[in-house]
Amino acid sequence: TGQSLHFLARLKVLDLSGNSITEDMAAELLQNLTSLERLSLSRNLLSRLDGSIFSNLHQLKELNLERNQLYEIDRAFDNLNNLQRLNLAFNFLPCLVNFEMTQLVVLNASHNNIEWFISNQDLNDTFQLETTLLSLLPAPLSSLLLLPPPLSSSLMSCSL
Repeated sequence: TGQSLHFLARLKVLDLSGNSITEDMAAELLQNLTSLERLSLSRNLLSRLDGSIFSNLHQLKELNLERNQLYEIDRAFDNLNNLQRLNLAFNFLPCLVNFEMTQLVVLNASHNNIEWFISNQDLNDTFQLETTLLSLLPAPLSSLLLLPPPLSSSLMSCSL
């Protein structure tokens, strides 16, 4: 399958929802799709994302990862400087830490197990978030630390 997508380097939109794709399969499928702007991997079998899975998707603006089995994200979005919309809803994420995606306009991380949402305080850029959906588990207010300023006016439901 990876070979069949190899010839679609100029592809802009790809929906791979509901195909039982794992992170290894996704990394292979996406490696040459450098022009992608919108990608949906919803309703698959993704559990852990690292820096290799989206490393060549520099043009990506919208990413839908809802309804997977995600419990860990380790620098998977580091190269996605154009990403504006990220949907992480209905997964098993316990936290969002070192949050640095200042260019995001929409973040949906609702219906996870989020107890911690921590941004990187060393950032010089202002967060562009207009809509933030977080479902927080009942936890002490102290677990919600270092939120970027725009989040205080966003709709929040967060569970870590």
